[in-house]
Amino acid sequence: MTRYEEATITPISGSEVFASEALVVGQEGKKKRITGVYALDTNTIHTRVYRDSDRIASIDNNAFGDGNGFLLLDFDLAPGQQAKVALFSTS
Repeated sequence: MTRYEEATITPISGSEVFASEALVVGQEGKKKRITGVYALDTNTIHTRVYRDSDRIASIDNNAFGDGNGFLLLDFDLAPGQQAKVALFSTS
């Protein structure tokens, strides 16, 4: 079954801002997989995705062309691992 999680992040100029809580946490006996992140209206922003403290992806949202886009990912979470999303403002 596919589930969608949503996080609202307000970017701060020149800073990396994380969602207030982990987006997804791996659980014992359940398979958790991150398949993508969707960014809205963030022309001067980098979207970053972390598994625990390791950065998995970082993309300049201008690469999406119109500033909106879906970043395809494919990584599993082991029990206890966390997936976090952050925005980094370049202006």
